[in-house]
Amino acid sequence: MKTPVITLPGDDYHRVKEGEITRIVKPASNKLNLKVYDWVPIVFKGNNDNVMVEVESIDFVMFKDLTLNTALKCGFNSVNELKHNLVEHYPTLDNASRLYQYTFFVVGISEKVGE
Repeated sequence: MKTPVITLPGDDYHRVKEGEITRIVKPASNKLNLKVYDWVPIVFKGNNDNVMVEVESIDFVMFKDLTLNTALKCGFNSVNELKHNLVEHYPTLDNASRLYQYTFFVVGISEKVGE
């Protein structure tokens, strides 16, 4: 079975590395094949650096029940920002949609060394 990889925007790299972003949310249709304590790489679009994280917990929540705490841990300033981003990527989401929350912490960093 292929190891899952989490992909985030390139400008999220430093925020993940510094522990500001510690959670991602995916719809049930895009559930990652992960378990608690699994290590998974996060790659960043347009950036050669990556981060290895350990999954600390996996929970589910309904779209309508997303909280400010989840939005902040995902790197957003509000629940509305998080919901807008999710609907932008997954247009079929509605209030009854089940989402999976993956909470993680950084265990390793691979940065491109400059000259």
